[in-house]
Amino acid sequence: VPRQVNADRPVMFGALLPAGTWGMAQAASAAFFDSGLGECLESAFREYARHTGRQYRPVTAHNVDGAKLILVVQGAAIETAEAVADHLDDLRVGVIGIRCLRPFPAAELADLLGKGARVCVLERMDAPFAADPPLMREVRSAVECALENGRFGDDCLPGRGSLNERQQPRLLSVIYGMGGFPLRSADLMALCRQAETLKRAKVYLGIRFTEASSSYPKRQVLLDRLRRSHPEISDLGLRAQQASPRLEPKESVSVALHRRSGGQGASLASALGPLLQGLLQGGLRCRPGQATESWGGCVVDRITAAAEAVRDPGDEIPVDLALVIAGSRFHGSCPAPEISEAGILLIVSRDEDLWSALPGILQSRVGEQGALLYQVQSEQAASETDNAYLVGAICAVLLETGHLDVTRHRLLRVQEELLQSNADVRLLEHF
Repeated sequence: VPRQVNADRPVMFGALLPAGTWGMAQAASAAFFDSGLGECLESAFREYARHTGRQYRPVTAHNVDGAKLILVVQGAAIETAEAVADHLDDLRVGVIGIRCLRPFPAAELADLLGKGARVCVLERMDAPFAADPPLMREVRSAVECALENGRFGDDCLPGRGSLNERQQPRLLSVIYGMGGFPLRSADLMALCRQAETLKRAKVYLGIRFTEASSSYPKRQVLLDRLRRSHPEISDLGLRAQQASPRLEPKESVSVALHRRSGGQGASLASALGPLLQGLLQGGLRCRPGQATESWGGCVVDRITAAAEAVRDPGDEIPVDLALVIAGSRFHGSCPAPEISEAGILLIVSRDEDLWSALPGILQSRVGEQGALLYQVQSEQAASETDNAYLVGAICAVLLETGHLDVTRHRLLRVQEELLQSNADVRLLEHF
């Protein structure tokens, strides 16, 4: 729709109409409105590319030619799947990214899937009591329509592509991220390695339905009874046991922010991320802690920045700098930060004897991995409501240790530009 109001072409939407007239209007919309959406979308993609330099298509293909396994994904999971596919170069994994659901690119998708390969359709939404989840339903419809054209001719269903029986792919529905959890690259790698042996029509990625054993006798009895009553759930879920590989670029800076839910540092990641991206002039990947954590529970925000594009750095990988907001005392319930060799442990605490206050596992991380220990006084950090003090402390330590190869002049200039940009945004909000 080029403009909201055009006196030369008056239209009316949403008016109260008699039932018969309303039905005719709905039927006519397919001919006079829906048919032009594809062209409008292509025009929008071209305009966006002209302004940003980034080219987008309704469907993107990554390493699909010659692939034995194809992952069909959408949204932010496309970058994770592409990073995993490049890492598993011995398995010949391809990735198809769906960037437009309406109008659904059925013909393009059918052409890409017509290789006779194993196809895993990943989506976040399940559909109870339905044959397939939403995206799987669209993909299966695209394949079936193309097969029908292959049997009866392309004129049977125009614009849906054509496939023969030998090109028909084997489809597997994969549900991930239920409850808001991110797609773990380790789980995706396990799926790629086991996709050929999975006999189910649907699998839940990142979920383990049954535990192997329990140290509590009553719980062990419950697990045994559950396996006897429902033997089918043993292979319903798939969760990797091995650690995630490191997928981030070599020249990257990674930071983990350990904090308490509802406490200090809740907006620290949103202040630090743009600054690191502005300094490195490249990609940024942020994985915030789960918002569903209970009040006072441990939350870890992870940031990875590099001079090149960052698709997915991996799951809970060792970081260059771990900031721990400890407050008045340390809590043993929080997971110990994973720090890379010669990394940095930055503690926000008011303890005068910081080393004695550190839990034993943190002392071992500093001693065994050669990590550098720094302290920020919690009273000073808490006095800054806009996180400027903590952002400054993190950048100062990264500069001093050589993890961030920029000058202090450039750091101050980028921060000044960000502050000016935020001020302009706040000014526009008043109008």
